[in-house]
Amino acid sequence: MGERNVGLYGRFATARPALEMVAEAFGTSAAEALRRCPGRPAKPNREENQTLRLDPDVVEAYRRLGRGWQTRINEVARANMPRRERQSPW
Repeated sequence: MGERNVGLYGRFATARPALEMVAEAFGTSAAEALRRCPGRPAKPNREENQTLRLDPDVVEAYRRLGRGWQTRINEVARANMPRRERQSPW
């Protein structure tokens, strides 16, 4: 670190939490509103992050189709998904 950056890093080390500063500047209700927001709301049909091994030529063929190629692979997989009848618990 150069001497010129020491002051900047020193200020980060002694910085107060952002919510404290928001509460001081805008009031505790503003700080509480920020604290309660965990981020983007969850989607009702959440997708699962999964690693799937595909042959390179398959991936290349879908990528050549442009944007949405992963969605198209998902649609093909869904259309060919095995259907199982619901079994009775008895």
